[in-house]
Amino acid sequence: MSSNIQKYSRYHLSKDYKIKMFLKEINLKNFRGYNSDHRIPVDQLTAFVGKNDAGKSSIFDALAIFFDHPLGKIDSSDVCVHAGNSCEVRIGCIFTDVPEEITIDATSKTSLKEEFLLNSDDNLEIHKVYNYSEGSLKKPKIFAIANHPTANIVEGLLTKKNPELKKIAGKMSIDNYVDMRSNVALRRAIWNKCDDLKLQTVEIPLEKEDAKTIWKQLFKYLPEYALFRSDRPSTIDIFADPRVAMVVLGGSTLQEWVNHHYLKNLRLPEIHIYDRDEPNPNNGSYKYQDACDKVNARGDNSLAFLTQKREMENYIHMDAINEVFYPLLNQNFTFTLTDDCDVENQIKSALNGQGKIQRRSIKHWLNEDAADKMTIDRLKERAGYDEVKQWFEEIAKRVN
Repeated sequence: MSSNIQKYSRYHLSKDYKIKMFLKEINLKNFRGYNSDHRIPVDQLTAFVGKNDAGKSSIFDALAIFFDHPLGKIDSSDVCVHAGNSCEVRIGCIFTDVPEEITIDATSKTSLKEEFLLNSDDNLEIHKVYNYSEGSLKKPKIFAIANHPTANIVEGLLTKKNPELKKIAGKMSIDNYVDMRSNVALRRAIWNKCDDLKLQTVEIPLEKEDAKTIWKQLFKYLPEYALFRSDRPSTIDIFADPRVAMVVLGGSTLQEWVNHHYLKNLRLPEIHIYDRDEPNPNNGSYKYQDACDKVNARGDNSLAFLTQKREMENYIHMDAINEVFYPLLNQNFTFTLTDDCDVENQIKSALNGQGKIQRRSIKHWLNEDAADKMTIDRLKERAGYDEVKQWFEEIAKRVN
């Protein structure tokens, strides 16, 4: 059994000192193992505890996608296998501590409550919705789930342009006492004039006109997700030692972690292990050599390695690869697995360019399933044991 722990502070200051909202609940539907509508409550300290593959990491990955974290990528392999060939993938978050005032432009100030953008519990509920059909995942649409006016003449005002709002105001005989230049003032006057707004829980698209502007402003108040989660954090045993934490990073965010030294205030040494990749054909340098050099120059006992092999997939034994793929494809791979080959592309070539199996990328199968089939003997046969052992020995030195 393993656990992922996510800690929240109710107040976080952004660069311009805006108070951050607080994440209260997560909503998942048709995302990986979450088929039906799942609502996951969140508090100041939230722990997800369960067996491997129970869906803990999926929650964190869904949040990364929602918060536009650089590591939060979604594709068709993330669609629940029980959802069918056509479905809707939904990732939603509910927030408390919403801002009291939203500025739409220099002269127009409003609030989420005045714009009827809060749900029935007076919280802000935002959903990212991805339509999936014919093996393709469409770009997300963003909605506020709100207790909103649905009466005939006053519905959908947030997505209407100024001329449309003026026309409605004219029909309701309110054009003489309201600033006709202000969409905020026009909406407020129209809603106030209506005897029965017929408030109902509906989806408000946040992609047009003032609705889009409000969402853009709200984005500044979203919690800083990078502060809460270092992609898939967990304690590991070297072995069962809580003083060691693993932080798994993708290349797109690596430069930020190195340059900004996000964990500096912990005053703890770090061990960085980067894929060597292919050398630059122009100067022979490796992609992450500069990052390694910066970490090694910190002077705080931190240490960075470039892998001796091309990338982590090159440490996987061919037997482990075939144990995973043969049951799926009824095919064993026979290409020569070297320290420098592109393992993923070798497999794709053997499959005539096929890049996914059961909606999951080849790389995903290698790093999740094939890696699980590795043993010490197989690592030794791949001539990777001594190198990997050195990584752990250097970690152990810094724990003692």
